[in-house]
Amino acid sequence: MLGYMFAKQIKNKNMNLRAKDKLQQDLSKTETSILRFNYPVMIFIMFLILKLTDNIDWSWWWVTSPLWIPVALILGAAIVVGFITGLK
Repeated sequence: MLGYMFAKQIKNKNMNLRAKDKLQQDLSKTETSILRFNYPVMIFIMFLILKLTDNIDWSWWWVTSPLWIPVALILGAAIVVGFITGLK
């Protein structure tokens, strides 16, 4: 009986260590994904701060351009590819 309880205790300890390791791995992935920004968002935040503090006198179109220019380029490329593949 004592051997069974000892084996069960070791098994539970190993399971807890594996669960703890998995939790640490999940947390490290979450931390890196939270801290990682892409460049257009960082540039937009910089332009927004400059605009709101009156350091630049740009149109709001140019302040938000880091957000919409990449989308416009991707959509434009998709349209061009669609026309090229549709013509064949």
